Amino acid sequence: MAGGFESLGLGEELIQAIEGDLNWLLPTDVQDEAIPLILGGGDVMAAAETGSGKTAAFALPVLQLVMETKRREAGGKSGTTCEGEAKNERDWRLSGVDRDGMLGIEGVDGSQAFVTTSRWVGGRSTLGVCKGKAYFEATLLEEGNQGVGRVGWSTARANYNLGTDKYGFGYGGTGKKSHEGRFETYGEIFKKGDVIGSFLDLEKGIVGFSKNGAYLGDAFVMEESLKGLAWFPAVALKEARIQMNFTGPFRHPVPTERGFLGVAELPLDGVLKPDFSKHSASGAGSGGGKGGGNSLGSPFAIIIEPARDLAEQVYSCICDYSRHVEGVDIALVMGGNDQRETKAGLRSGCDIVVGTIGKLMDFMKRGLLNMDRARFLILDEADRFLEAGERADVMTIYQRLPKGGVGDQRLQVCFFSATLHSPEITELAKAICDRPTWVDLKGKDSVPEAVHHVVVEMDPENSALQTLLHPTSSPAAQHVVTDNVHAASSLSQDPEEVERRSDMIKRLKPLVLLKIIEAYDMEQCIIFCRTNLDCNNLEQFLNFAGGGQMFKGKVEKGKENIYSCCVLAGMRSMDERRRNLQAFKEGDVRFLICTDVAARGIDIQNLPFVINYTLPDAVENYIHRVGRVGRADCLGLAISLVAASGYQEKVWYHTCTNKGKGCSNREVTDKGGCTVWFDEYDMLRQVEARLHTETIPRLVPPNFALPPAIKSSLGGAKYGEAVSKQVVNETVAKHVALLRPAVQELIDLEQRAQTTWLSLRQRYGGGRAGLG
Repeated sequence: MAGGFESLGLGEELIQAIEGDLNWLLPTDVQDEAIPLILGGGDVMAAAETGSGKTAAFALPVLQLVMETKRREAGGKSGTTCEGEAKNERDWRLSGVDRDGMLGIEGVDGSQAFVTTSRWVGGRSTLGVCKGKAYFEATLLEEGNQGVGRVGWSTARANYNLGTDKYGFGYGGTGKKSHEGRFETYGEIFKKGDVIGSFLDLEKGIVGFSKNGAYLGDAFVMEESLKGLAWFPAVALKEARIQMNFTGPFRHPVPTERGFLGVAELPLDGVLKPDFSKHSASGAGSGGGKGGGNSLGSPFAIIIEPARDLAEQVYSCICDYSRHVEGVDIALVMGGNDQRETKAGLRSGCDIVVGTIGKLMDFMKRGLLNMDRARFLILDEADRFLEAGERADVMTIYQRLPKGGVGDQRLQVCFFSATLHSPEITELAKAICDRPTWVDLKGKDSVPEAVHHVVVEMDPENSALQTLLHPTSSPAAQHVVTDNVHAASSLSQDPEEVERRSDMIKRLKPLVLLKIIEAYDMEQCIIFCRTNLDCNNLEQFLNFAGGGQMFKGKVEKGKENIYSCCVLAGMRSMDERRRNLQAFKEGDVRFLICTDVAARGIDIQNLPFVINYTLPDAVENYIHRVGRVGRADCLGLAISLVAASGYQEKVWYHTCTNKGKGCSNREVTDKGGCTVWFDEYDMLRQVEARLHTETIPRLVPPNFALPPAIKSSLGGAKYGEAVSKQVVNETVAKHVALLRPAVQELIDLEQRAQTTWLSLRQRYGGGRAGLG
């Protein structure tokens, strides 16, 4: 992380967006871990807490790899031939664009390249040579145990592993020259401190090299067809660092008597700057596309989201990250959009598709989405697909993807979520991943650390709460609307009063909610309900409490009223959900009432409060809900309204074919009905176990004040504000204590490894391995 985003292998265009436009300073932990792994070509399973930057952790490397793939494939059509546009350029340096994502570039003039991985990584200069005789120098600065390096010349269509195809000529430290994958003895070995001169004579088609000023002889004679191409100074490294010198002064004289010039001194009509964005990708099935689009309906990357809201948000994020990237097209495939526009975009060619699983399946079946060139499959919130019973659909999409490639042509599969520890996820990973690397930053039991959790026990026998039901003390009581799960007949025939108490809990919750809103002077809060009907009823109640004015759109200034609200739930249209979410983000309403559809990935900056109007049916959904606060080290308060111990709440649980529409079957499911008794207090116990706490602190009526321990821990900060330095220090101390044993074990292993290496070297001799 110390080197920032650039050290992770991301290109200039992406850096400009995330650091320049979005003002991100450093990658988060999941980004720091996952981005290099994905750029390195491996499958990844990343589990990290909500709000940790998971979207960028997969979107940024996918964008980088798509950019690199398109540029390689476009080589024959972009910046390779010397016909056409010679640019008046003098900006000779290593390209932040035309490189492998793992090639690091440093130096004010962008002239140092370094690689820390054990695989070949390479790149080229910003400009190419079209004619004449050119020269540049390279000096090996560092080398690891396996450090190797090559320098030379390549075209824009060449592999970054210099000298492994017909479009690259290289010279390596073992004293071998390389072209088309053939390594032949040439010159001498070179090592740290040696200066290698690279010569290109396009008049005769000759490539040669020098070591410390001594010419080693002609290394290659080009075939005639290669002379008309643009040739770029190139480098390939493995665990090494090298200094490129394009502009001089050079360590050794340039043989101007033989007509050679330093590349920066070449006439401008002999220099070419490639423009990749004007050309579509080449290769089988390639078709014309807008802005450099991919072949007809055949993307490089498929990103699958569990819900339309999340798909739209991820699509928007990727558009933000790629705002300075030319020639990469992104499509959003989901219901509720203009399908004609989506189809037209796919026909024009797209590179990255973000979509919901149902609509992706539909487009595939109808032949609107061709998967023949896909190289990346990302399952975002992967566990959600299994919860929804969509494993078969995931497998269907996976089976349609090409899986026969090797190296950088193989299919990469990545899972991302806050929770990836279930046996079902493990089985799915075995089925579709190839030896995935786990990025498990906080483990199965991770929860957002900047969130305080509190509970209000809804006890229908509590006198302070009962008072709220009287219109004289709480005028809003007469506007409470329940889900009507308790018929009048069931309340009158209820000797044990279980139905009456359940009904009282339902009537108390909205009134307690008002008191909590007032007690904490809430300006912005997400309220999670269990069903769409609960959302509708709470919206109606808050509107009555706020004077009867329903949110109807953006106002000139401020909030609609102190209880202004809107709903984000599955039964609302996509357009309405989109408008409501935007209104909440912009502060036009104070409260966003939603079902669990919004618990996955919806990002509201500096959100101070979340209220669980009813606890979810699964513990992990509680983690996803409260993860809306405590993001980016901002404090958050999660308040849960929970039926007290000994009381249960009767709720709808529709098993009917019409999914509850018009249903009035109030019998429990065991008797063929559509209701269940929800033991909310038992779910609270499961949440407390998940949080590793014996008891979540309680807010006590009538004032519902924060417990003193929580209040003192705020350190003067407010919810929605950054965590105080004291809290940060305490958190860091906990992490350090947790990591200390593992770090000490690694130190011991390193010491033993170094001792063993020295012992073997003394015993068998310390000959130094050459570079090549």
